[in-house]
Amino acid sequence: MKLNGKEMTKADVLRRTGNIDQIAYVRKVTLSEGKGEGIRLYEIANGSGIEFSLQESKCLDILDMKYKGENLRLLAKTGPVAETRADNRGINYLRSISGGFMYTCGLSNVGKEYEDGIARHYNHGRVRFIPAEKVSASAAWEGDEYKISVKGEMRDSGFFNDNLVLRREIYTSVGEKGFHIRDVVENEGFSKQPIMIMYHMNLSYPLIDKNCEFFATESGYMPIPGSEAEADRRLEITDPVDGYDETGYLYTVSSKNGKAFAGVYNKEKKLGILISFEDKNLPYLLEWKSMRSGDYAFGIMPTNCHIMGREKENELGTLKYIESFEKLCYNIDVTVIDGDDEYNEIKKVLK
Repeated sequence: MKLNGKEMTKADVLRRTGNIDQIAYVRKVTLSEGKGEGIRLYEIANGSGIEFSLQESKCLDILDMKYKGENLRLLAKTGPVAETRADNRGINYLRSISGGFMYTCGLSNVGKEYEDGIARHYNHGRVRFIPAEKVSASAAWEGDEYKISVKGEMRDSGFFNDNLVLRREIYTSVGEKGFHIRDVVENEGFSKQPIMIMYHMNLSYPLIDKNCEFFATESGYMPIPGSEAEADRRLEITDPVDGYDETGYLYTVSSKNGKAFAGVYNKEKKLGILISFEDKNLPYLLEWKSMRSGDYAFGIMPTNCHIMGREKENELGTLKYIESFEKLCYNIDVTVIDGDDEYNEIKKVLK
């Protein structure tokens, strides 16, 4: 492993530590006050400066994200909201959005709420409010590598209805400047079902600031409704703007050896985020801009759909399905970009 700029073995590390937790750990905590009371978290640090937390109570989604003490994620005005206090009815869903580094949209819907007589498909779906089951956490040596992993599953299902299971593993190792998300969705029902999924990754200040650069491997885009007027400025990140209306752009991604890439880089702070994902099952990317004062955020969101909601996708014939007992895999890697040299190397590779 590489730690503090040096190649080190297991023996090298243990000579210098009485307890490996002084360098890297996974630990379980519970929030004890406010709207987030009862949220169970796994806090993870891997010794490279990466610290993040997973919400066992909410789909193992990622709440906190820091690098060398610097905040990278959005925390919305609502703060953490426990699944028991979330109100998903109509526009009220905005009062239950915590932001966080990532929340999962789906599995029955991404976008506008829709009721079809069988179920109400909430705005951006139900799965982000489903607590994880069969959760396990590990931190252990594998040779000279110290690896940290959290696994669990979420079942999005209903009587006389669908039965989709999301099995998730998020893992990292000492010295890595990032982590990996490995999701498998299986249809354990006996009829094919619609499948919509989006990884709502949310970045904010101080990483996001004026003159941050956004980049992506893409072959074309379309503005989401209401964003057409700003399409020629879609790559710009500005200072906060009072009353700014959110804008968004859906890209068809292009592949580099089976993967697509997107990220941001703050040239002043010399810090950025690179997100890579397999485009086989995630062929699109949503760029979301909220330059609004007080709700200042930038989203990079790999997805399998056009994010217009289940009803619209069905009308357009773009709704995707998962067959009975079919498994679909979604693999995403998140890496911190630390310095101009790393950023310039990335840009070379992505040209």
